[in-house]
Amino acid sequence: LVAAATNPETQAIVMDISSGGGSGYGLSDVASLIGQIKASGKPIYAYTGGIMASAAYWIGVTADQVFAAPIAQVGSIGAAIVHTDESMALAQAGIKKTLVRAGEFKARGMTGFEPLTPEDRVILEAQANAGYAAFLDHVATSLNKPVSYVREYMAEGRMFSAEAAKHVGLIHEVLTLDTLVQRLQSRHTAPISKPPAPQAVPMLSVNSAEAPMPKLMTAEELASIAAGVAPALAVQPALAVPPALAVQPALAV
Repeated sequence: LVAAATNPETQAIVMDISSGGGSGYGLSDVASLIGQIKASGKPIYAYTGGIMASAAYWIGVTADQVFAAPIAQVGSIGAAIVHTDESMALAQAGIKKTLVRAGEFKARGMTGFEPLTPEDRVILEAQANAGYAAFLDHVATSLNKPVSYVREYMAEGRMFSAEAAKHVGLIHEVLTLDTLVQRLQSRHTAPISKPPAPQAVPMLSVNSAEAPMPKLMTAEELASIAAGVAPALAVQPALAVPPALAVQPALAV
């Protein structure tokens, strides 16, 4: 996103998203970056040809507009915490684990080797409810709708077909990616140059003591993004990541 936003030839950005979601950690930072790109005057759109759910929808709805293919699935606005009780399996294997706590609430409900107590369930439910409330507020703010509307018609963990998602307002239109790109190309008066061939990106080993740590963007560099100026060293070599990337590389159009 930083590379696309600071490229002077980029007139609009399309995030091609294909993900059922996952961890919510880091979503606020991604949403903040998307917000600064929008504030710079460079439009940014979200599209899915398959699935844009849960944490992936959090990212997508932050864009100026959200689009989906006719067969796509969108939604799953909610929060979930999984507790796996492995105590019986460990007992059958002759394994006994003992947890010594310093602090009454330390690691409550977070271990799999002891049953979930009613008190632990209350703690986990409170955490899930807090995440759910934040999700509702983010969607409501992004779509300019009341939180009550989002909760009743869009959320509660429901998944929607593309047409149903459009009906309730989760997305703005049902179309193909090619149609969206062609529409954006015709909307902008400046000529669209052909994207350059992908360049090999040096990978850093997260286990190597010699590999430099990625540099976090400073407030000044983030401000330069909003001003449409490429900040020095804002784009760092990518860390090694699993091949199944939740958000596909952005298309600069």
